[in-house]
Amino acid sequence: MTAAPSFTLDHFKQIFRDHWQSFLCEYPEFERVRGVIEKMLGCGDPAQGYSEYQCPHCHERRVVPFS
Repeated sequence: MTAAPSFTLDHFKQIFRDHWQSFLCEYPEFERVRGVIEKMLGCGDPAQGYSEYQCPHCHERRVVPFS
């Protein structure tokens, strides 16, 4: 018996990136949720916003994207 494939959030997001426009062409009534889909696709992307933290001891900086 074969193990079920493991899907990550990145797999899920890639499905939307690859097929969202063609889905909208066939089902234009879903245009109203475009904003939600765009937010989901931008989740975890530092270009969409982030916080930056610096260690007070070693001064190492960390960028944490908003989710």
